[in-house]
Amino acid sequence: MLSEDILIEMRMASGLSLQFVQSMDGARQIDRRRVRHFTGGNYYLSCFPDGALQHRHLRKNAPLRYVGIWVTPDLLTARYLDPEAIQNKELDDFLDGHLKTTLDLDAPLSVRMQNCMDDLFASEFEGLLQQEFVKIKMSELICAALPLLISDRQPSGDNVRAARESIKIQRVAALLETRLAVPPNCRALAREVSIGHNRLAALFTNYYGCSIHQYSKRCRMKQAEILIRSGKHSMSDIAAWTGYNDQSSFSRAYRAYFGHKPSDSRKYK
Repeated sequence: MLSEDILIEMRMASGLSLQFVQSMDGARQIDRRRVRHFTGGNYYLSCFPDGALQHRHLRKNAPLRYVGIWVTPDLLTARYLDPEAIQNKELDDFLDGHLKTTLDLDAPLSVRMQNCMDDLFASEFEGLLQQEFVKIKMSELICAALPLLISDRQPSGDNVRAARESIKIQRVAALLETRLAVPPNCRALAREVSIGHNRLAALFTNYYGCSIHQYSKRCRMKQAEILIRSGKHSMSDIAAWTGYNDQSSFSRAYRAYFGHKPSDSRKYK
């Protein structure tokens, strides 16, 4: 969270900038062209010619969570792209060092990108292991983003909105599947994926055929059943891991969902 607005001016070298933004409230301007939003839920690919000018404005009191990657043309062709197979003229000019104006694209973050970023921020590795882990995840993000650059197509209009919303709904489902101990509510989820909570509730129901609360409960109950049948954990631990304050409330919820007591599930292994 920024305590004050930040204004940045950068003179760019020739290279590909990849910005994966989960949460941010900002704007940017390249070579004094029109100002464009720079906000959460999107990734931004920019092929800069040498000497391009970029301005960024990051607004205060907004969550800040993003990953930035810089790739030189030589590294792109050495590790990620076959120059002979490229049919996009602007990309070809960029790799040859003949690009005159910045090639600037953006699209919604995919669920794969979101999960990769979550892995990076949640990493518990240290030292050399951390360095290697970051390299792997950065390479994964680059591989996930480059098809937009190669395709020579920029999503537009209603297709963009539908794609963004579909990805956001899938992102919410992924969050519900992983945050079992402290299930997020609809408003918190809506803020995290940058969508109105009423629209989120409606779209989620259309997409998954149940409410967010029902989906969350299903995930928690299924996980509880797996843990119980493993026979390796106490009921109190399982209750805590699946979002219940005490064993009694967990047992009531479990019985209401499955029609039998948690202890009976051990018998059905």
